[in-house]
Amino acid sequence: MSVQTQIAHRYAKAFFEAVSDSGTKKAQQDAEKEIIALRDLLDKNENLRDFLADPSITQAEQMAVVTDIANKMKLSDLVSNLLKLLVRNRRLEMMGAVLNAVLDLYAQSRDEMVAHVTSAKKVSAAQTKEIVSILESKTGKKISLETRIDETLIGGVVIQYGSTLIDNSVKTKLDKMKRQLKGAA
Repeated sequence: MSVQTQIAHRYAKAFFEAVSDSGTKKAQQDAEKEIIALRDLLDKNENLRDFLADPSITQAEQMAVVTDIANKMKLSDLVSNLLKLLVRNRRLEMMGAVLNAVLDLYAQSRDEMVAHVTSAKKVSAAQTKEIVSILESKTGKKISLETRIDETLIGGVVIQYGSTLIDNSVKTKLDKMKRQLKGAA
């Protein structure tokens, strides 16, 4: 597990515990919906992702944007404070990883597991069903599938669930072949 993943998990765990300590089931469910909406916003908005990753943006500018997003999305204090904490600690570029880690914790609390599937083209309903079936039999848990398209994979699929990564993409196979050919030369 990378250092960034470990850091993201620490933020996620602290947030999840704060939400759990808030008491009401509705507050927990609302926070999960807000985290999903934020993650979807991040997935769909390349400019926002670029902004978050840009180290030249000042902390004051980041805070202004985060506050604006929180106000426009009408985020709860808990979720808003998570974003502000990421800004204060200069970890805003990790927002996507933190949001995904939070969603993983929600799934774990329901004895579910989130599997992230990245493919070069849209995964069909039949393929989705097959992947879910295989992963459920392998893990013994209910699987919630998150799909993403990354055309740079050329073909194939990358599946990540828990700490397991299955990379069966054409890009990885070509990279491996390239390294082998360079080593043979």
